[in-house]
Amino acid sequence: MKKIFLTSDMGCSKKINNQRYATPLDNRNGIVEHLKKVLRREKNFVFFVSDPNDYEKSYSYAKLTFESFKMSGFNFASFIIVDGKYDGNLKEDVLNADLIFLTGGKTLTQMRFFEKINLKELLKSYNGVIIGQSAGSINLAYKVICPPEEEGEIGTNYIWQGLGQTQVNVIPHFKLEVNEDLDKKLRNELLKLSFDNILYAISDGAYIFADGEYKIVYGKSYLISQGHIEKICNDGESKRME
Repeated sequence: MKKIFLTSDMGCSKKINNQRYATPLDNRNGIVEHLKKVLRREKNFVFFVSDPNDYEKSYSYAKLTFESFKMSGFNFASFIIVDGKYDGNLKEDVLNADLIFLTGGKTLTQMRFFEKINLKELLKSYNGVIIGQSAGSINLAYKVICPPEEEGEIGTNYIWQGLGQTQVNVIPHFKLEVNEDLDKKLRNELLKLSFDNILYAISDGAYIFADGEYKIVYGKSYLISQGHIEKICNDGESKRME
């Protein structure tokens, strides 16, 4: 049975003087211990990028992620990056993966890449651990709900078919307070979507765990439904979802 972690930002790196450095995983809500508990072994780590053609940025973020996991006590023997230059046996690498990591970035760009490599079909036979981060979390859903993040995206298509791994629709990097006019416009689009869809907004450091039997949210998170925002729990707390 798959073990799925839907995250916002795991805190794998931070920028200092315009340079990014790896940092240990953000463990304020216990994700390190949780991952240790569900991982059967720590052999193969497979990292899927968001933009298959942005090689330099994708490689940099993948390496920072791998280093962050090492700093947090994980000892994977093999690290594989799946981008536009990948030339391995993808079916074999997916089925042999102990951890599949879908990184953040442009959500629709990433989903088009996943469609091109037929990842949805490959994941049907996979029973390991999957982590989605930001865009990766959004695209794991059956029906993706992706509200606009920029002014130019307002009024475009917010819904498409995802990887079909969870019914949960995540809104990452969520902050309750909005002050700028643009942020208010974007929030209004999000609330409109909630009349037809149940959305779970999670802050950085929070996550949702799903394994097919139950779903639990850990950390600061909110339920958005019918145009209303209701807090689920704070950092350091968890709650089982209906």
